[in-house]
This record gives sequence, structure tokens and C-alpha cells, in this order.
Amino acid sequence: MWTHEQSYQGLSLRARVHKSRLQMIEQLFEQVPLAQSGKMADFGCSNAFILSILQERFFQGKDWDFYGFDHAEQYLEEGRKRGLARTELKAVDMTKRLAEYDEMFDVTMCLETLEHTSNAHEGLLTLHQVTRPGGTIFVSVPNETGMPGLVKLFGRPLYSRNPYGDFFEGKSRGRYVWHLLTGRRLDVFRGESPDGWGPHLGFDHNVFEAFMQEHLIDTGLCRLKLKTTSFFDFNLFYLLERI
Repeated sequence: MWTHEQSYQGLSLRARVHKSRLQMIEQLFEQVPLAQSGKMADFGCSNAFILSILQERFFQGKDWDFYGFDHAEQYLEEGRKRGLARTELKAVDMTKRLAEYDEMFDVTMCLETLEHTSNAHEGLLTLHQVTRPGGTIFVSVPNETGMPGLVKLFGRPLYSRNPYGDFFEGKSRGRYVWHLLTGRRLDVFRGESPDGWGPHLGFDHNVFEAFMQEHLIDTGLCRLKLKTTSFFDFNLFYLLERI
């Protein structure tokens, strides 16, 4: 079974880009305030690969509990084989209210996952909901717009067979490229995914940021502590503090 961890292996351009992103994640995590004890959640944890790396580097000698959430039970089962201490892995739909975890986590992380959900905005609100006041929300999303979007659109098929499935069925690929070139909204190409899980295509971080600004920052629910990008602006990273 393919897992997200495999995208970091080997010497391919894809692996190098992913390794560079992982280095960025580790660098940014150094800015996350960590008390001696606490609780951390990773939404979209896959097989807990990145969670295991962060545990090893940042939590040695600390008294923390960890929760990994994903939509796919098969990924979680692979993660459980790691035998990570004080770590619970569970399948959830992060676009639904998770009342049992209200204001529970000191650190809530969600890396390259919101763009795949059926509703990234509801997913973002869930991250806020489960984070305690004063806690940190660490989010990353892909940049599928402009030149980075063009590079990805034509680059993915070079290393992955049929990476977009039936995304362009009934849609114009040329019109999609035109939207990339002219800065028009990409989310108009996205429809409801039958299984609530879709590709990167059609995710527009500008629309996502506008929602974050309006519903979390302007309302005083969160403070944006940091925003930055990875190599060639392929990814965007946000550190938020829940007020």
C-alpha cells in the first residue's frame, strides 16, 4: 500500500521537493511554544510519519499526549505499527464538529490536508474548535495558483500515472490553464467529491486565506503569528494562535 511517507524517499525531483518541505516544517515547528506537558493533534496524519519525526526531535523528555487523525483507516493501521508512545490514531471526518475534542489541544497541526477535504473552510473551523485558548494552530496548504500551479499541473503526470483521475471530466483543461494564467478563481472547478476526498486541483489558497481572515482573524478568534512559503512558493504555511 502506498503511503505519504514514500513521497519523501529516493532522489527524484518530487522527493527532493518533499524533503525540502519537511525541512521547512521542522524549522517552523521550532517557533511553536511547547510547555513541559500538553496535548498535540495531527489532522491528516497518514501513517504518522511526520508526527513521529516531530516527536523524536521536539518532545524528548516532555510529558505530552499525541493524537493522529485521518480519513483512511488503512493509513492509521500502518501508523499504529510504529508503536509511538502515548499516541492515539483515529479515523475522523474533520469537516464535522468533533465535540469530544473541544478546546483539547495545545498544538493542532494540519499539513497538506485541508485541500483534499470536501470543505476546507469547515475543516479550518474544526482546527480552531479543538484548540484550547492560547494554543497554536499550524497549517500548510499547497499553492495551486499562478506559475506554481502551472508547474504542478504539467509536472505531476511525469511521475504519477493519471494523477487527476476524472477531475477534468466535463471540464475544460484549457480553461483551467487560462484561470491559472490570469489569476481567476480556481475553486469554480471543484464539485462535491462523492467520498469527501479530492485532488489538489481547484484548491485556491486565496479564497482559503480570505475565509481565514474573515472568520478567524478579523473576528478576534485567532491571531496570525506567521505566514511563509516553501521553495518556488509551492506551499504556504500559517502559524495561528487561538485567542
